[in-house]
Amino acid sequence: MTTESRICPLLRELSISTPEISAENLIELATSRTLFSGTDKNVPPDGTTQLHRLKLAGIWTISILKPDIWEPVNRALSELPLVVDWGVSDWEIDAQVAEEAEGGARQATAGSGA
Repeated sequence: MTTESRICPLLRELSISTPEISAENLIELATSRTLFSGTDKNVPPDGTTQLHRLKLAGIWTISILKPDIWEPVNRALSELPLVVDWGVSDWEIDAQVAEEAEGGARQATAGSGA
């Protein structure tokens, strides 16, 4: 992706729900629509509308359950001049509940001396 080929150049709000977008592509996409170097006051030079909100849901490659991937992506996106809404998918909630239940069962077993 280059600055000459910005995705959805007229949208102020973009929703992404593809489960397979990479961390690098997501950051590159958001950057290409929010930072316009070499222009006055960060204004897009080519009629592109600056992206203001990015809604993300169902992206298993950058799941909150993968903090080693999610945290750097979240940090990079939070440095851009836009609002990011991280939607949590049902499968992420189910996985988190299962993980917490498993952890609770391990603690109960350890606490009983078994």
